[in-house]
Amino acid sequence: MWLYERGGTSKMSAERPLMTFAILAYNQEQYVREAIEAAFGQAYEPLQIILSDDCSPDRTFEIMQEMAAAYMGPHRVCLNRNPTNRHIGGHVNSVMQLAEGWLLVVAAGDDVSLPQRVDCNFRAWDNAGRPEYCSILSAVEQWCTGSESRFTPAKTAQRGAYAPYLFDDDFVYNGSGHAWTTNTFKLFGDFPTGLVNEDTALIVRNTIAGSILTIDEPLVRHRHHDANTGAAGLREEMSAGAVRQYYLTLLKRRKVVVRCFQKDFETARSKSLPNLERFGAKRFRYAMHALAKEEKLCAVGQKLIEGRFFERALLLMKCLSGTTATARFLRHSWLQVLSPHLYVALRCWLRK
Repeated sequence: MWLYERGGTSKMSAERPLMTFAILAYNQEQYVREAIEAAFGQAYEPLQIILSDDCSPDRTFEIMQEMAAAYMGPHRVCLNRNPTNRHIGGHVNSVMQLAEGWLLVVAAGDDVSLPQRVDCNFRAWDNAGRPEYCSILSAVEQWCTGSESRFTPAKTAQRGAYAPYLFDDDFVYNGSGHAWTTNTFKLFGDFPTGLVNEDTALIVRNTIAGSILTIDEPLVRHRHHDANTGAAGLREEMSAGAVRQYYLTLLKRRKVVVRCFQKDFETARSKSLPNLERFGAKRFRYAMHALAKEEKLCAVGQKLIEGRFFERALLLMKCLSGTTATARFLRHSWLQVLSPHLYVALRCWLRK
């Protein structure tokens, strides 16, 4: 870890406390320069900027070094490179050890933040009374080279997006515009190894510990390309084996998320957090029971989805009456799960 001092101060004040802006990058040499320029152009002060690379094999970290050394602006720049690739959850853990601000505003190495992004997050947090534990999510401009940009709100109603034992309402939150209080990590601790869906885990943490705030203004330009973490969807050219691997990967990732939920709910109970007390003992027991069922379904699903036809049929039967997010998702994808070969053949036929 290297630290570059270029003016500014790390002292907090009651009016303008220290904030942290972090760029988390991996294999993004093509885009990271623009992301860093956007970080350096943030209007808010005082600001700590963390440029963190997850052991990229390309020139991502070298570009970070060059730009940090040349920076002469008011912000304090902290440079980090993980010695090994820690993936998203582990990378967030590394950055949280370096973050000194009250809020951590995060950007991927291929996204571009507007100059007012940190300031808008500060004002949303300040107007809410500066809660100790909260997530703040802004609207996002989705864009890719050669196509028109598209506005995506911070919060979108979508039935079944989250399990009902976690939220009273079902919403999809846009993680590309996420900021959160650093005290949240001090309360719950590091993410488990292998976690990919850090935005979901943080939203759950702040739901049971504090609050979720949203900003309607788009503050991030989220770039779409084939190397996005969320770009590994079902593409037209995929083989049956690749379709099966896609669902196997989803089940593995979901199991880690569920285990994170379980640990965080237990932490909330041990610390007697007010939100969990309002949750109620009966609902808490139901939530923990449902999480245990979902973890078991993910583990069993990993075995059955690689099996023969009748084993995959058995997996779908287990999902018929399930209320968990995993069960609903697999039911919705029944053809892909039951017969990847038929699914691929139908897609080929429809393209003709």
